[in-house]
Amino acid sequence: MIDEDEDFDEEEIAEVIFAEGYEEAIIGVARQHQRFFVVYDYRKVIEILQRDMTPEQAVDFFEKNMVGAWLGKATPAYLINKAREPVE
Repeated sequence: MIDEDEDFDEEEIAEVIFAEGYEEAIIGVARQHQRFFVVYDYRKVIEILQRDMTPEQAVDFFEKNMVGAWLGKATPAYLINKAREPVE
């Protein structure tokens, strides 16, 4: 049973890595085993990138430099919400 009032180690949560400039795309902080990481909305991040890039450039940059980056156990994750319309 999940205890919603469970206290988490603030040091573990403090170690999560945020992608600077993408705060509006944050869905939340997830926990898997003994690690915490920030979860971003995949499509929202691309929308933010498209403010300064073409759609093709935004997707290419995102896939290579964000999704493709491994920054250790606190590396952010990018959620593709299947309930929304498909990525073009």
